Amino acid sequence: PTMTSLLALVDGLLRHWPAAVRPAPVAPSMGPDQLIAKSGTELHVFKAAQVKWVQGQGDYLKIHSAAGNALVRETMGSFLGRVPPGRFLRVHKSAIVNLAYVRRLESIHSGDYRLELTDGTLLRVSRTHREHLRRALGSGGERIVAPANASPQRP
Repeated sequence: PTMTSLLALVDGLLRHWPAAVRPAPVAPSMGPDQLIAKSGTELHVFKAAQVKWVQGQGDYLKIHSAAGNALVRETMGSFLGRVPPGRFLRVHKSAIVNLAYVRRLESIHSGDYRLELTDGTLLRVSRTHREHLRRALGSGGERIVAPANASPQRP
């Protein structure tokens, strides 16, 4: 039997259980370092360590992974609740990053930051999330740089 057929069987059984004993719905997860993401009729299994970043696209998330990409119907908050704590961080209203893939963080003129991932992807970090990211990366670390053409800022 395939994973899809097993999930369909379990879903069918749960529909007939009385509401009082029916378990609460839980997002699919295989273990502490694996994620299942349903995209249409397909199930994608990702190792959390391979997920580079997640992009919010309306009611969907695009998971960018070393193993490929998938578009899934899930909220940013739900995704963050399923991944290992401390590994992923929201950096913008529409972006979550795996901290292991952060190459550097650069301040830009607007007060926001630009984040570069190890594959060269550039993401905007909003002012709302920048301090959490700075703390997660460690203050004064070599991955945090000032813009090359900026003058020193006053405290």
